[in-house]
Amino acid sequence: MKKTIKKLTAALMTVLMMAALLVTPASAVSTKADSKEALYPITDPLIDFTFKAVDLFTEALNAAAGMSEGWSSDDGKCYSDIAYGERGRQVYDLYVPKGLSKKKTQGVILFIHGGAWTQGSKSNMASAARTFAKKGYITATMSYDLLPDSSGVAQVLGADVVSHGQGSKANANVNDVMEDVDLCVKSIAKKTKKLGYKVDALCLSGVSAGSHISLLYAYGHAKESAIPIKCVFTLTAPVAFYKDSFDNMSVAETAEYASLISGKKITEKDMKNPSKAKQKVLDSISPVSFVNKNTVPTFFGYAGKDKTIGTNHWNTIHPVLKKYGVKHDVIWFPNSDHTLLSDPGVIDQYLAKSTQWLKTFMGTHRVIT
Repeated sequence: MKKTIKKLTAALMTVLMMAALLVTPASAVSTKADSKEALYPITDPLIDFTFKAVDLFTEALNAAAGMSEGWSSDDGKCYSDIAYGERGRQVYDLYVPKGLSKKKTQGVILFIHGGAWTQGSKSNMASAARTFAKKGYITATMSYDLLPDSSGVAQVLGADVVSHGQGSKANANVNDVMEDVDLCVKSIAKKTKKLGYKVDALCLSGVSAGSHISLLYAYGHAKESAIPIKCVFTLTAPVAFYKDSFDNMSVAETAEYASLISGKKITEKDMKNPSKAKQKVLDSISPVSFVNKNTVPTFFGYAGKDKTIGTNHWNTIHPVLKKYGVKHDVIWFPNSDHTLLSDPGVIDQYLAKSTQWLKTFMGTHRVIT
């Protein structure tokens, strides 16, 4: 998964974080939290600038793909940087449409950002959250613990230094991210109740790695959710980490990503002939392995020329969902790569279909026209 975006952002982070390391005193990184202080907060201005630069780059891609949406007091209220945990990354933004009824039940959509599990932040999904909040749903976009990057940043500075600078848990894996999602949903349920809203439905959505996280939680952790999960809609979602899941990668490259996500050492040999223990690990990070007759309805968007995750994930998930009778559908960006930039107008079709999907599976909620 050696994509241009990752290389560019990794290079940018390497330069700026090395500079930050030279000027950051040891006291700037908290190692102990109290009721007012985050564990591993993002405190250094250069590190903060680095992440903002990456976010601006991502926002530029979103705008080019047709996903750019403003927000003002006329649209509603945005509650920013609500903490759902002690670490700096454990925050989310909540968008509440203006005039939303407190007498009727409402639905929430939680958007989860991508970035190869090692980059990105909640702001990357702000446009999506605003778009659907304007359609009458309470929406949220969360940051989560980033996984240790194998790029030059971590190699030069050390994974622990990088994770602390990011406000993340050191040596995080996907289980930590699942806990983050769980804590965030609990916080959303508590916050919306405090605001006076009756929330009875949750939809998860994401892009790329965020789609994988959304599916893994919705398919494998639905019983833990504080708000009942009703559906998922995703873009460019990896659904499995098996030998043939990524048709654009070698087995060794897939093994590297399986190791990163699981936090367990997975070799090329393990991929080709996994033991029961290794198979269990691979299943635990593959949303497709959790599909059953109770799996929530899912709407997918995929790129026809995706060189980042390949083009085999729909072929992997579709027959399994069909086997168990799970409602699902897909829309293709036939000429696009992972950035979805080469099919003008398809994003509008995707958003329209997602809106219809929400009306069908999220129950009767107020829709702004």
